[in-house]
Amino acid sequence: MKSLRVVLVPLICCLCAIATEAADRLPVPDDAAQKAALVTVKDVFRQDLAAAKSATQQVELGQRMLRSLEEKTEAATANYVLLVQAQGLAVKAFNPELTRQVIDELAKRYEVDPLLLRAAAIRDLSKGPTDSKLHGNLAQTALVLVDDCVEQERFEVAASAVELANSLAIRAKSNDLRKQSTTRKTEVAELQKLWTDARKARDTLSKSPQDAAANDALGRYLIAAKNDWDQGLRHWVLSSNEDIQKVAKQDNDVLDALGPSSMEKNVALGDSWWDLAAKQSSPALKAAMKLRAGQWYDSILGGLEGLTKARADQRLTESRWLNDPIVAKRMPRSRTWEKLNSRFAAAEGWFTGKLALCQAAPFEEALSLNQVLTLWKFRPIRFRPYRTSDGLKVAAIWHKSPIESQITHGSQYQVRQREEELRELGFFPCDVAGYFNESGEEEFTVVWNKSKPPGATDAILVLSHKTGEKMEQHTAEALPVAVHHFWTPKQEPVDSQVRTKPGGAHGHVWGSRGAVQKALDETKIVCVDLSLSSLGNESDLNKLHWAATFHPRDNTQFAEVYKPNVAGNRAEWRKLADAGYSPVAIGAVSLRNGATVSSTIWHRSTK
Repeated sequence: MKSLRVVLVPLICCLCAIATEAADRLPVPDDAAQKAALVTVKDVFRQDLAAAKSATQQVELGQRMLRSLEEKTEAATANYVLLVQAQGLAVKAFNPELTRQVIDELAKRYEVDPLLLRAAAIRDLSKGPTDSKLHGNLAQTALVLVDDCVEQERFEVAASAVELANSLAIRAKSNDLRKQSTTRKTEVAELQKLWTDARKARDTLSKSPQDAAANDALGRYLIAAKNDWDQGLRHWVLSSNEDIQKVAKQDNDVLDALGPSSMEKNVALGDSWWDLAAKQSSPALKAAMKLRAGQWYDSILGGLEGLTKARADQRLTESRWLNDPIVAKRMPRSRTWEKLNSRFAAAEGWFTGKLALCQAAPFEEALSLNQVLTLWKFRPIRFRPYRTSDGLKVAAIWHKSPIESQITHGSQYQVRQREEELRELGFFPCDVAGYFNESGEEEFTVVWNKSKPPGATDAILVLSHKTGEKMEQHTAEALPVAVHHFWTPKQEPVDSQVRTKPGGAHGHVWGSRGAVQKALDETKIVCVDLSLSSLGNESDLNKLHWAATFHPRDNTQFAEVYKPNVAGNRAEWRKLADAGYSPVAIGAVSLRNGATVSSTIWHRSTK
């Protein structure tokens, strides 16, 4: 019996990780076709079927049947029969992994009901040796199936599965499982009623979207059954229940705010949902409201003190909020981040909780993104405008950081005016990019941080320097930390720079991709900045102008992401972020055919 218990360890995950939908599935073959195919299958595997006496032999034969499946359409009937036979072997051997594989294949290939298949598999596996451990595991698996049925609004299957779970709990002699299944049975009945009411409410709302009773009913179902607070709150703000409507409006306002809410608002929302939960007769609704309260308490628990903290901590425990990422996704505390994901995707970018990048954001959109990100304590690292046939666009990088920042843009005169004001307030430049507007006038964008650059006493802002010409000595001796190259209307190369004092060893390469690539490959020091520039008529990637700046740095690795298309870059960004890298530099340019080309530099500490 011990060996059976070892097999049971992966049982729950095996029978729960089953596909539910697939495109282009085939109908189940009719009985006559199956009967004919069965003759052939039994003839082919006659000796193997006769020899498969032990569980190991049965599983091996079932696996061979799976490997015998063919992809061509004319083999559909034979494949179906092979899968049925393999399922029979899996049950005989009591092998949940083979059972999962068979149901996966059936659900992928044929118009079958995966939920019913899973329920049947649990029943068949329960016919194995009498063993409390076995039946306890199967009872837990059946309860998970109940949850999946509720999620897919298959309440008739859920009701059957919960009865199965209760029967198995009795056979397992587990009071805890019996209690769980009894409770779940009551919940399923309640959720089924909410679902019935919600279906009627949807019909009503299709004709009268403002109907208060219908909005209340649909909100109850979405929140109690689906845990969908995003959509549920949208209906509850129109609820016929004044208490629910009042708290829902407060919650919904926080969700729609551009920036994060205050600690006071979060505590108030937690208290409001908790108090409202106490008034509910519905166990499912009471639990859902407590869970939402726990989520708000959890968001600010670290900042609370004294009795307020003790009360929030106690309620958090009682709410059963575990900060599960899957649950949290359905219970947003702000819709802004989801909107930011869409906005960054449209700008050929990527947004996470720690960093953000864009390769092709329209200039005003990039400034708007910066305003929102600033509210969430992000600061720009690079902000590089470049001209395209569709107007001015921006490649930029933001990091999560408490350091205050600002972006200024305008003519040289305007930027210098703002520089005086910002320096008096303790700001230092960290990035600069020059460009020419549609009127042929030179403009600049500067990123300012309210913090000195690491290891520096000052930062010098160079707005327009003719590439190749000597700088004043005090500037030339300073260390270049940001260098952006661009071209005048007369096709003369110029650059904008931020240099820090004291100076230090550095390298800078400007020219073809080949020259920069050689430096990236061979240099013993670290690339800290990179830019691309174009005369405006290039269609060949090899004719673009590149620049890279290098510093000697200990304990730092760097990597470049440069793909022929911006979508390819985004895929590589994710890999580097997963490997512990952070973006530090970005350059982008538009080709004559309208395509955008960009490159990013990423750093990782080796400490």
